[in-house]
Amino acid sequence: MSVEKAEIVAGFPEFWPRVQAKYPLFFSAARELEPVLNEIFRGPAREPLHKVLRLIAKIVSNSFGAVRVLVLNGYGNDAMRVARSMFEGAVISGYLKLHPDKLDDYLDWHWIRQKRMLEYMERYAPEEFQRLDPATVEDAKRGFDTVKHRYTDKRGKLRKSWNDRPLRQMAEEVGLGQQYRTYYDSASSVHHLDFGGLSMQAEHETFDVDVAPSEEWLDRALIMGHCAVLRCLVNYNEAASLGVDEELKAAGENIRCVWGRGRNAGQ
Repeated sequence: MSVEKAEIVAGFPEFWPRVQAKYPLFFSAARELEPVLNEIFRGPAREPLHKVLRLIAKIVSNSFGAVRVLVLNGYGNDAMRVARSMFEGAVISGYLKLHPDKLDDYLDWHWIRQKRMLEYMERYAPEEFQRLDPATVEDAKRGFDTVKHRYTDKRGKLRKSWNDRPLRQMAEEVGLGQQYRTYYDSASSVHHLDFGGLSMQAEHETFDVDVAPSEEWLDRALIMGHCAVLRCLVNYNEAASLGVDEELKAAGENIRCVWGRGRNAGQ
């Protein structure tokens, strides 16, 4: 069977200039942030807390690029989903910076997830479970038994997350409570496809899906992603004493210039 080669175009290149013209200050600030990223991630982290904050910051920085790609192509709703994860990274890194004593709880939650996965496989995929290395299974069980008391309530029930505080409370503690109640709440509706999320992704006149390329939700995704990546960088820089203070201060001033007082960059 012969297959004709065709040009592959991902997205809507004709839409890019429209987005760039609408948010020129944002794209300028994003370019200016690139050398800061290179400086912050130039060397390795050595202490456990710094390593975790570095990983979170680098993952969120990578997602920042994904948000820009989606926004340029008019996928504002999908960019909101990515920015939502970035916001969670900013909250977690900020919380761990304030509470380094919680780092072990954050890391050891891995054993809880491993045990749950093994139980699922043993029940619903027994053949695959039998093919697992017995030493790996035993190691996971030992890890679970060692840490489970830290995540268990008085009734012996495991909680649902590594921290005993929900994300909302963590966000409030690190100064992101307002963003949680606005941008994150909207992004969660889009992500979970509740009725609010459906209506937010619908055209106003027809109530049918507003498909790409669209200008809807572009600014919210950019704001949430832009603020989240800077927060993660600041958290890592402060915790690890990297000395990139002035550069990050300038990046913060850029954010206020781009998004300050609720105005869009291109207006």
